[in-house]
Amino acid sequence: MSYTYPYSSLDSSYHVGEPSFEKTVVCSRKRFTYEEAQKESDDPTAPFSSQFQDAYLAAVNLWSIRLEHGAITSYDLENGWVTTEDGVRILLDAEKRFVTYLMEQEFIILANQVIASTLAVRALPALYRNHVVVDPQRKATYSPNISGHGGLNVSAYIHALFPLRSYPDLVNQRILLAQLRGEPSPYTTSELEDLALTFNAKERGIKAEKRWHFRGEYDGILQTALEKVPLVSLDQKHFHTVIRKAAEEQSLTPEIEQEILRRLKQQLLKENDLYTLIFRFPNSAQEWQQIKQAVFSILQKKPAYASMVFNTGQQQGKWFMRRYEQPFTSPGYYQARVSLDYLEQTYTSALYTAEKKERAKQLAILDVLATIAGVVLSSPEVSAPESQAVFSDGEEGT
Repeated sequence: MSYTYPYSSLDSSYHVGEPSFEKTVVCSRKRFTYEEAQKESDDPTAPFSSQFQDAYLAAVNLWSIRLEHGAITSYDLENGWVTTEDGVRILLDAEKRFVTYLMEQEFIILANQVIASTLAVRALPALYRNHVVVDPQRKATYSPNISGHGGLNVSAYIHALFPLRSYPDLVNQRILLAQLRGEPSPYTTSELEDLALTFNAKERGIKAEKRWHFRGEYDGILQTALEKVPLVSLDQKHFHTVIRKAAEEQSLTPEIEQEILRRLKQQLLKENDLYTLIFRFPNSAQEWQQIKQAVFSILQKKPAYASMVFNTGQQQGKWFMRRYEQPFTSPGYYQARVSLDYLEQTYTSALYTAEKKERAKQLAILDVLATIAGVVLSSPEVSAPESQAVFSDGEEGT
């Protein structure tokens, strides 16, 4: 099997030299499992020990350099936890929990980075892999345009090493091979855009199927456990699942409602629980009204929780703060008004005054969340007079 493969050198600071590409035939001298490779590396008398040691040193330094510049990659091989390219922690299978896994991953990242940079400097459209690290909910996606990969902290990244098992890799191999032959790219930018949309949608579908599969298994196990354990005995994590199932399935039984109200009264629920109860799923049925009133009673007593609930919803992409208005007021007092975009509508709070700037903002957020939820607050702290304001689109004003 022939491949187009990059060759490059690393200097003493592990900076990548000028790469070269050749169409080659890869012949394996020996196949290793991760554990076998680890043992080979640790045995100084083994035939490939020195090569493994050199590779390990290079891999660790490449990883360290990326970490210093903000990458969100981690390897906890002792306990089996590593991060994906999106920065999501996953548990490795036991047979991969060796430093040879780190070596493999770092050289894959290096090779893909070199290929991406080579195509980028030639302004060649390809299926680049982009990731926006500032958005924790956004996964890496394919695109013919480069916007960088924040999770790996590389300016240009691509998938191109496994054409036998990944179609995007095959597409990029074809583009690179055409470049080496001096031929036009086999894909137009428009075709790559269509392919990127297809691959991104397929990835989302696969991830959603996995998520629903494992959620279904977990819910089944929990349901069996609930038949033996009373709700009052559940810890916070497991009771959150009860809340999520009740809200998602619109199945608020008297027993669950009673336990939710008890935990609300004792302030045992966290902001994610409150968000799930009120906003995560549509729950306008009458039986939810008492829960909603109880939640907003808590939020009125502790407006800081309203900001936490708002932040949870914003991270989930449920709404977006369109405007934060901070009028000029007399010394010692602050005013705030916020506008949120939610379900293609803009909701704006009343104008709130408080002795602390953050509290004024919290009260404004509480007000607009109550409007979205259809809850009337008992005694709003609204300031009547209007005044000149500083506006900030999606950010805090000055």
